[in-house]
Amino acid sequence: MVSSDTAIAIAFGLSSIFISMLGVWISYLTLRATSLDSRNEINYLVQTPQILRHEHTHFLASPSTESTRRRIPSIA
Repeated sequence: MVSSDTAIAIAFGLSSIFISMLGVWISYLTLRATSLDSRNEINYLVQTPQILRHEHTHFLASPSTESTRRRIPSIA
């Protein structure tokens, strides 16, 4: 016969394996749905040609005052 501590440890181990596998399965479904959405978006953009512009503005931290911050625009 197995002690109660061992039975509890085995039960927690099996439940953690089950929860981990459930998390992997949910992640797989989420990734699959996301990749399908992005594929459909790319097909839509190919069918409707247009110029897309996406800009980023980066602020670099410096020990000086607020007025001397460098602003570096970039286009991605």
